[in-house]
Formats: sequence, C-alpha cells, structure tokens
Amino acid sequence: MSANPFTRKAGADEARSPQRRDERMATPFHFEKTLRFKLDRETPGALLYREILPNGRLAQAPNAPGAVVGVLYVRKSATNGQYPDMLETHIVGTIPLSTT
Repeated sequence: MSANPFTRKAGADEARSPQRRDERMATPFHFEKTLRFKLDRETPGALLYREILPNGRLAQAPNAPGAVVGVLYVRKSATNGQYPDMLETHIVGTIPLSTT
C-alpha cells in the first residue's frame, strides 16, 4: 500500500536527518521585532494587553493571524500602580553558529 501524498508530512523524515540538522546549525538565526500592545482589560492581578497587528486591528486571540505574541499579561505588582494604555516591546532572538 502506497503512502497517501495528502496525509504525509512532506519532508518530515528529511528534516530530522543528521545532515539536515548540521545544515540548519551552520546557518545563524536572528529574529528582531518591535511590537505594540494596547490595554484591553484588567484582571484581579494582571493587565491584559492585545498586540496591535500590522493592519491596525487588535489580536483577538494568542494565535491570531499575523500576531507574534497576540496577548500579553503584565502583573499589576510590576507596574507600581501605573497602568499604561499602550506598551511597546522589542524582541530579539539569536542562535549562534554551532562550533561543533
């Protein structure tokens, strides 16, 4: 019985191979993004902020299309009693080249 091409994850076996892993590790990864959030509501112990998407709308769920973070909770105790209406955060991620 042959594998159904519509149910097989294309390239899944190849992606797990040691050779493919070495190729991925030889390529540096760098991610940098500035995100803006708008205060949506207060909970008893936190503030709920929603990401402002590139189209100007607010992310309605953590997995909203186009969202990087989607929803961000900030503890009230970290704000010293001042609740900003807008937040801006800068996310940076880097995976260095493998030395092995």
